[in-house]
Amino acid sequence: MNAARIDRALSVLGYLAHHHEGRSLTHLSNDLSLPMSSTHDLMQALVEIGVVRLAGPRTYALGPRAVGLALSIVDSVQLREVARPFLRELSEEINENTYLAVRSGNEVIYADRIEASQQLAVVIRLGDPRPLHVTAAGKLIAAFNPDLANRVLTSSRLEQYTPFTLTNRAALRAEYDAIRQRGYSVTDGESVEALKPRFG
Repeated sequence: MNAARIDRALSVLGYLAHHHEGRSLTHLSNDLSLPMSSTHDLMQALVEIGVVRLAGPRTYALGPRAVGLALSIVDSVQLREVARPFLRELSEEINENTYLAVRSGNEVIYADRIEASQQLAVVIRLGDPRPLHVTAAGKLIAAFNPDLANRVLTSSRLEQYTPFTLTNRAALRAEYDAIRQRGYSVTDGESVEALKPRFG
């Protein structure tokens, strides 16, 4: 079993999880720094087993098998059972949607949600990974973990989700400092442009 090939496959799946509309073979090769020929062979294999699907000519997106696996993993997280009463109590107190965010590498995954009674609210899909630097939860986790914060700040690329995403490393470092001083984190349209400002 080739560990490097498995690692590349997981990198592809993580990348496609951020691009629901699909990405071309060229984008996959360039953004993941993979040779075009091996990228093509890898995508063909992933399509064959159903974890990736063709979303257009030479364009790839997550397949049904990958989505099903992601949901199964989320359902298996026992932390949800422990956290749910606290999520519900907090949601009732502030009348806002509350989420359970779990860190996975340089990303956070929303594993559970309690929806508030208000009619207007943004619902984030469970199992949807987001980079640490684009969400309030991710920034909070990184701010209080110096090694993790340094890993984010020195990463080769900070993906820009909206015009307000903090991709300037000096600004992100200052945001981490501010989070540690005030003890909480907010997102200001950095993950979803409509959210300005929101907790979450």
